[in-house]
Amino acid sequence: MYDALFVGHSNVVAIARNIDSEKYSGLSMLTLNLRVEEDKVRFEKAQDGDMKDALKARACFSMVGGNAHHLFGLIENPVPFDICLDSPPQDGRVMLHYAFVQEIFESWFQALFDILERIARTWDNVSHICSPPPIGDEFHLRKYPGVFCDRLHLGITPKAIRRKVYDIQCDIFRRKCAAIGVKFMEVPVQAVDHEGFLRPEYYNLDATHGNRAYGQLVLNQIVGALA
Repeated sequence: MYDALFVGHSNVVAIARNIDSEKYSGLSMLTLNLRVEEDKVRFEKAQDGDMKDALKARACFSMVGGNAHHLFGLIENPVPFDICLDSPPQDGRVMLHYAFVQEIFESWFQALFDILERIARTWDNVSHICSPPPIGDEFHLRKYPGVFCDRLHLGITPKAIRRKVYDIQCDIFRRKCAAIGVKFMEVPVQAVDHEGFLRPEYYNLDATHGNRAYGQLVLNQIVGALA
């Protein structure tokens, strides 16, 4: 039986990189990459493990849908926008109301929420792990654009706006988790700087993910939760 099962998209890699670490030798873990193809859901192992024991895991941790805020807001839109929250708008930008952006995200997330509900019905102890906050350093984003390289010429969205987009995503997942009885695991406080962005020591060599050290912070939270 596994102590912890991780189900998600690319953010599970930060966890998988620590599976063989001696630090977590007392924690039996399995990570599964989630794939949705033509409305069919399938799982791929991110590391060797016994799939038949996955259903018996003590706890399941969802990491689905973590990068939607990057897809929406990392690269500058051809019509630059800002979001109506408490902070003043950036000059010369089209203002989008919070509720409008929230509605867009909720429509994107409907298939993911269906999966999250299925996970909640399958395992008794389920938590959703909040995705890492955005990277504030534009130099890093330009050096390691990853999948965004073809759109980099449009520019990077100002970090204050990217943080608003991220906050909307997190709020939506918090509410959904509360509604279906899934615990919501916040980002480790050690990973966040004073402005709410990911600290440089936890950057992966791309524009969107936490690195192995970030995965260790998350695992430390999980060890405490399973104790």
